[in-house]
Amino acid sequence: MLQFRRRLKKFQKLQIIGGIFIAITVPAIFLLVYYTGGSKFAYAHTMYIPIILSGLLFGPWIGLIIGVVGGILLGPLMPLVISSGEAQLLINWLYRLLVFVIVGFLSGYASKSLRNSILKIQILSSHNQETNIPNTNYLTYIKEEDKPSRKTVVTVLVNNHNNIIDVLG
Repeated sequence: MLQFRRRLKKFQKLQIIGGIFIAITVPAIFLLVYYTGGSKFAYAHTMYIPIILSGLLFGPWIGLIIGVVGGILLGPLMPLVISSGEAQLLINWLYRLLVFVIVGFLSGYASKSLRNSILKIQILSSHNQETNIPNTNYLTYIKEEDKPSRKTVVTVLVNNHNNIIDVLG
């Protein structure tokens, strides 16, 4: 559990740094697309970076929200060509919005599913499935704490486990 807590703290720090990065890059990409000529050019695809990152770090719903924000910034608020002021067609920016939303949601959903699967595998490999008591594999997940202390580990090996269950239930 100690290692899990440390990983959680690292992930929370990563979320803070990632959130700051996303908050800076979304408007920066809007300005990049604007000053490079509009949404007609390939620079608009850089909006996928903060959308996918927000889904990976914060889950499917935040990924979806950042997808909506990116779709609106590069949709009705962004002309197709800046120099002529030509506006985008409605279907053009709605399609971009839809793709951004789907990408943000799916990246968050995949990331959340992967994290849950890893946690489930760690629990299954380090605990007895019938009693939910930690087994010897659990010792690999325990790391030494900052302060050295004495610990005692006791293991019990039960022979004929299946026979005991058959008799006692």
